[in-house]
Formats: sequence, C-alpha cells, structure tokens
Amino acid sequence: MRLLTVIFTFLSFLGSVSLWAQSANSAFANNRLIVKFKESLQNTLQTRQYNAFFSFGISEIDELNANWGCVKAVFMGSRGQILNVVLEFKNPIDIDRAIIAYHNTGKFEFVEPDFIVRGEGQEVCPPDVVPNDVFFSRQWGFKNDGTFSLSTAVAGEDIKAVDAWNVTTGSPSVVLCIIDTGCKLDHPDLTGRIWQNTKEIAGNGIDDDNNAKIDDTQGWDFVNNDNNPTDDYGHGSNVTGIVGSNGNNSLGYAGMDWSCKLMIVKCLDNSNNGLYSNIVAGLYYAVDNGAKVINLSLTGGSTVSASLESAVNYAWNKGVLIVTSMGNNNVNTVLYPAAYSNLIAVGSINPNGKRTKPFFWGTTSGSNYGSHIDVVAPGNYIYGISFNSGTNYGTYWGGTSQAAPYVSGLASLMLAKNKNLTPTQLKSIIEKGCDDQTGDPTEDTAGFDHFYGWGRINAKKTLDLVPINTGVNDLTDASEFLYVSPNPSRGVFTISFQNYVTSQDNDILRGQIPKPRGGGVVRILDISGRTVVEQNIQSIDKEWIMDVDLTQQPSGIYFVHLKTDTQFLTKKVVKL
Repeated sequence: MRLLTVIFTFLSFLGSVSLWAQSANSAFANNRLIVKFKESLQNTLQTRQYNAFFSFGISEIDELNANWGCVKAVFMGSRGQILNVVLEFKNPIDIDRAIIAYHNTGKFEFVEPDFIVRGEGQEVCPPDVVPNDVFFSRQWGFKNDGTFSLSTAVAGEDIKAVDAWNVTTGSPSVVLCIIDTGCKLDHPDLTGRIWQNTKEIAGNGIDDDNNAKIDDTQGWDFVNNDNNPTDDYGHGSNVTGIVGSNGNNSLGYAGMDWSCKLMIVKCLDNSNNGLYSNIVAGLYYAVDNGAKVINLSLTGGSTVSASLESAVNYAWNKGVLIVTSMGNNNVNTVLYPAAYSNLIAVGSINPNGKRTKPFFWGTTSGSNYGSHIDVVAPGNYIYGISFNSGTNYGTYWGGTSQAAPYVSGLASLMLAKNKNLTPTQLKSIIEKGCDDQTGDPTEDTAGFDHFYGWGRINAKKTLDLVPINTGVNDLTDASEFLYVSPNPSRGVFTISFQNYVTSQDNDILRGQIPKPRGGGVVRILDISGRTVVEQNIQSIDKEWIMDVDLTQQPSGIYFVHLKTDTQFLTKKVVKL
C-alpha cells in the first residue's frame, strides 16, 4: 500500500511539473531553476564555487549540481534571511527532470522553473509613411536616399517629411492660401482640395458675401479682376503642388499637407510678374476669407513699401502666418517682403544639403542670404504638377519660390495638430525645430547665420515641439512687446516688457490685451526645452526689466517665456 502511495504521489508530481513545460502561457528559462531550502537548512549552507559546479555543502544537492552543470547560485533574501535561490546551469537542461531530481532530495520547500514575464504594453515604431504616389521617388526634399539623378545628392539631406506624416498629414479645417500665378484648379492631384467660398452662390452674378467680388467661389484673379484664378504660367501650380498635392493616392506627387484647403489667389500675370497693389489686395482677401497660412513665393524691390508692410502686419495681427522667398540672385541684398519681420523668409538648399548656388537654370543665380533670412528648405530640382496638363509629371522648377511652400505646408501641419498657434508661436517653433550645421561648414555655422538662418527645417522635430494644447486660448500673445537686448549676445542679456496697454505709440493695438493684475513667472529654456533660469515676478505694471547672465551656459538658442495672468510671451535668444 505504501509503495502504491509513493508511486501515485510521484506520478502526480510528474504530471504537475510537465504542465509547466507544456503550458503555452508559461514560458520559462531553460537553464535556470528557482528553489527554496527548508528553513532548517538555511543557516547551515556552506557555499563554495568549484570550477565545474557550485556547492552548498549538502552531498545530495552537490551531486546533482555536478551532474546537471549548476555553475552559479543567486541568493534572494530579506534582512539576512535566505528566501529563494536561483540555480543557473551552464547549458540548457531538461527542466521537468531536473525539478523532479532536486525535489526528491527532500531539502527544498519548492523547486520551480524561472518563468518568463512580459510587460503588457507594446511599443510600436510605425514605419515611415512613404506614400504610393507614382513619382514620389523624385521628391528628394521629402525623402532623400542619395540616388536623385539630376544633381549630387546626399542621403538624409531632407526635411524628414515621412516621419512627420506619422504625426499628421493635415486637416481640412486649415485654409492655406497661395498668392501666385494661379493654379490648375481641375488638376487630378488636387481633387477635393481647392478652397470653396461657401458664403458665395456660384453663377448668380451677385456678390453674396459683400466682399466686392462677384461669384468668387474658389478664389480670385486680381490680375484680370475676375473669379477664375486659373494658372497661365506654371509657377503657381508647381508651388501649390508642393504644398498640397494629394498624398498616397497612387497618382503623381505628394504634397507637404495632404488635407488642408488650398485657397488660390492669382496676383502674378502670364509672365510671372505682378504689382504690389495686387499683392496687397490679395493679402487682405486671404486674411478676410479665413486663410491661416499664406504662401508668398515672390520677391519685390529693395525699397520699403508702406502699403505692403501694412498688409503683412495686418495678416500677422489677425493670426495669419505669411511665408515668403528670399530671392534667387545669390546676393546679400535686403528685398521685400522677405525683409519684413512679421513673416518667415526662406532660402533654398540643394539635394546635397548645401545652399543653392547656382540654381540649375542660371550660372550666376543662387539663394539670397542676409540677416533677414529665417530658415532654409529644398528649392532646386523640385518636381511638381503642370499648369496645362493633368497627366504631365515631368517638369521641375528651382528657386527660393519652391523652398517657401515646404515651410507653408509645415505651418499648416502644425495648425492641424494645434489650431490655436499664433504666428509668433508658429515661427518660433519652426525655427527651434531646424537642423543646424547641415550645410556648407564655411557658411552654416552654429546657431543663426546669414546663409541658412536657423537651419534646414525638420518637419518631424517641429511637429513634436507643437503642444497639443498650449493654453493660448486663455492667454493673449503680445510677444512683440517683450524685448531682449543685445541679441545675439555673449551671454549677458537685458529682458524688458512694455505693457502695450499703456504704450503711447501703438494706438491700433492699445486696449486689445488686458493689463496684468499681478505678477508672473519668467523662464529661459534651452533648445531641448530644459529650464536654465526661472524667476517669479511679484508685480508687472507699465514696465518690467530683468538682467540675465547665461555666460556659464553653452552657446546656442534659448527661449524667454513670460507668463502672466493675461499674457503669454516668448522670444528667441542667441548666445554666441
């Protein structure tokens, strides 16, 4: 009877340990066991490491250790008490048999496998969102693999668009206006994308929305003063395609933004020329009809124009960002509108990452430069849609005009993520997100420089910097009244704030922002977002001044953030 009981117990134990090995949900290490010595043995163990095996000073166990090749023991305990021991074997073993053998010594409270666990969360690194557009491989500005055939190309010298499209491909609630030669409105790669003026009834010959434009259902032609902004030159169609060709539609090319609405305003004629008066009128039209970003791929003269500057400032103060081109003469010349402060001025780079000089079409051409440049983007050999064909995808352009729409499209992607971003914030985040020192090292120096500005735009990095909710709904942006001087500096700055509610030279703006009721907090952040200086402000009345010493901080870009109960202000600082 006793023999039968022992056999039954042994078989029951064997069945239970076999379940450990056979259970699909109980994976375990094949060279480890977890054991617990009986309490009476825990204080009598005499451990020793031999070359071939680990010894506990208990003959039955030491013999098993030698036979099975146990070369290590890891003790787990608490307050000097041994609770569990991990036996580690030199090679994989038959876990079932080993458990039975060690258990049968009678020295352990339990012997079990070292089971494997896994966290029940899984990181997914999505693949690059490479669209299936037929000729996407030509769009080196979005994804540069170094094989572009028309020019020397370096892999990675692009704006990281395929990574950015993992974040967002745009929103139809964002309206982006292209002021140019017009656009091929019926191009198949722009299907469903042309902005429609829903306040106007098509074809009734009446100015339904009282904007002095009759039947302007899909933009306006200021050159011919009619409601048909169709392209008759080609420049505008190429620019529009860079911004907004439908992505991943198995057709032609992909645009920077795959979803925004494209407001077409024709202000340049069939020779690619235009008048300031038409540009000014186009800017007011775009702002008043709901555009949030305006692409202005054009350059004017070197003389300041009060009417043009007023229109630029009107857009800025209405919460609309303008992106414009630097010019193509390879000179350090101040041209307008690029030289105005309330916009983003964009230069061009080649597929090798260097500043374009020259463009493919002229030996003396090149991307203009100067202290007014903000960023650079791809601008040479830029393929796009045609203005007179829905099937011809073989044309390409080159110029800072082609670089600007990459930045315009990036701004519209940012607004798709956070519709409350102000022009100040859009510009600041785009500049902060740039890749620095990627071009010609003789020109592209650390921080801001006159050839590359703050650097080549990086769409993914920029979108990652966009907060989902900035809180700007509750605060009013008045950053133009936050001053930092000198800027750039070797490290010592004076920061001042003039509350424009009380300023005497800003009648238009006075009263738009309520006066702070108390104090606030000022923070200085480095390029990674780390706070390096923080100071509470007890009271802000008409003016507040603070001296800051960053001489112990490394050279680079910093951001001053001032937050009060009614205002959120930010300024970029450069430490040389």
